[in-house]
Amino acid sequence: MERTRNIVLVSLNDKFCKSAGKNLADRLDMFSVDCEEMVEYNLINPKEVIEKCGLEYFKKKQRAAVRNCSEYENTVISISYDLYRAYQSLFEESLAIYIRLPHGKQDKVPSEIDFETRDAFLTNNAQILIELEQKQHKKCINMIIQKMGEYYENC
Repeated sequence: MERTRNIVLVSLNDKFCKSAGKNLADRLDMFSVDCEEMVEYNLINPKEVIEKCGLEYFKKKQRAAVRNCSEYENTVISISYDLYRAYQSLFEESLAIYIRLPHGKQDKVPSEIDFETRDAFLTNNAQILIELEQKQHKKCINMIIQKMGEYYENC
């Protein structure tokens, strides 16, 4: 039996990405998981783990949590830029979708240069690009479904 391909949503706005992931999963009758939440759940207090056990131990545990997310089936996975960048190879079997919001609508992106670098990486590494002018969940989900249809039609 063939595994159902997962959908990985990544954006430079983690909160919007997470809520869009839940909405998309509901619409497609799939499961939903947020990688950042799974890392925190598995490590309880990441900052304390780093202080007590060191960064190397933390990175191993973080990778294990992200690997678990990547191995789920029939799941919409929302992931932060940093985790996706670090563990992109774990999601090679998944359909990566980049939700691009205009500069200034992100969180955790301090400079224009940083935005451009991250945006270029995600644009080059996602199979589908969703460009939004505003944070609108319904429009985002409709665009994702439309672009997925086009993507699979052209495969």
